[in-house]
Amino acid sequence: FLIRRILFFGLLARLLVLYAYLSSHGWQGEVWEYEVIAQNLLAGKGYLFGQYKTPFVPLFPLLCAFLHFIGGPELWLFYVFQLTAALGVIWLTHSLCQLWFDSKTANVAAWLVALEPGLLLYHSYKVDVLTLAALLMLACLYFFTLTAKSLNPRHACATGLFLGLSALSRPSLIFLLAAPAAWLALRLDKSALKLCGWIFLFTGLSMAPWVVRNYSVHRRVILFSNYSGAVLWNGNNPNSTGTTKARNGKPQFQAAPPEFQEKILALDELGKNDLFKAEAVRFIKQDPTAFVRRSALKFFYFWWFSPHFADRVPYGWIDTRLSLGYKFLHALMLGLMVLGVWALARGEAPGISIQSGEPFF
Repeated sequence: FLIRRILFFGLLARLLVLYAYLSSHGWQGEVWEYEVIAQNLLAGKGYLFGQYKTPFVPLFPLLCAFLHFIGGPELWLFYVFQLTAALGVIWLTHSLCQLWFDSKTANVAAWLVALEPGLLLYHSYKVDVLTLAALLMLACLYFFTLTAKSLNPRHACATGLFLGLSALSRPSLIFLLAAPAAWLALRLDKSALKLCGWIFLFTGLSMAPWVVRNYSVHRRVILFSNYSGAVLWNGNNPNSTGTTKARNGKPQFQAAPPEFQEKILALDELGKNDLFKAEAVRFIKQDPTAFVRRSALKFFYFWWFSPHFADRVPYGWIDTRLSLGYKFLHALMLGLMVLGVWALARGEAPGISIQSGEPFF
């Protein structure tokens, strides 16, 4: 009964934010590059963003194109999907915490996800991949937990499927493979080896169509996108700050020397990616110690707020005084996360045991 109440208030909060944004922005949602790709697909131009044929992983742009194909040019059907997926995120959070901990912890976690301000924004009016990626990631972790508890091959296949789809929504989620790999290292038996084999197989199968498509287009094996080199270079060049902005506040590419910009702009898609990677690697090799410092700074910004927090997206319709309260809430949740990890490390989580011979590990 309580989870239904949490879902209700989570949905209500998102509907209120959606209404507040749309009513103050001419009933127009906030769209990103995914919408450009979706429109190109529907226009018969192919999977394109500018001159890039492989700019981003495909799951979310394909979903946007499909929803437009069914519901027309407006975003109403996307918002139906987005709100439904947001409820799935809350429900899976609750279900996972019940498996890992207990009902009380699950209720607290679900309330936090239901009412966290950042998630209220991204789960409502933003046509962004975050909600879908979170849903797939949690589904992957949920089925992996069931796999480790039940040793059921069907759960392992579902884990691999959702893991591959997670990576096709956000490439960084491929690191979810670390979970079954660590589990296999801890168990070291035939049952775990078979189950991990199913996980890895279905991960590969779910990603295979994208890899085959990329090879047919570029004649090169590309797991994710041709934008990875630019991302690596953004964080490893003479103007790097640990963010997408340079020290002068300009985007990294605009702050680069003009001759470098001209060289990049003269290349094709693969050439751009290769040159960005080569320049980033060269810069890293020049000072490996500085690379470690930059990586540590980016890790810090990942968990906290960068100097350019919210610069890229206008939040002018939201009272800026709320940002201080948001940072306080974020700090509170980080503290709760640390306590949870500490409880896991000490074996104090009531739903998980790492005792020898237990079915979970």
